[in-house]
Amino acid sequence: MTSNEYFAVSPSMQEISLRVILQAVFSMHQGEHYEQLKQLLCSVLDTSGSPLGGNLLRKRQQMNNLL
Repeated sequence: MTSNEYFAVSPSMQEISLRVILQAVFSMHQGEHYEQLKQLLCSVLDTSGSPLGGNLLRKRQQMNNLL
C-alpha cells in the first residue's frame, strides 16, 4: 500500500471495540454466547440510525437473554 491509497478502518475499529466491550463490560472472552452477542451488537450498531421499532426491541431482548 502506498501513502496515497485509502482503506477502510471502520470494520477493524468496530471489531476491536466490540471485543473490548464484550471482555471488559460483560466479562465474555469466547464461546457461543460471546459470538451470538457479538453478532447482535453488530447488527444493532449497523442499523442504529434507522427506525427499527420492534426489531430493535427484539434484538435487545435477545442480548438480555444471552447475558
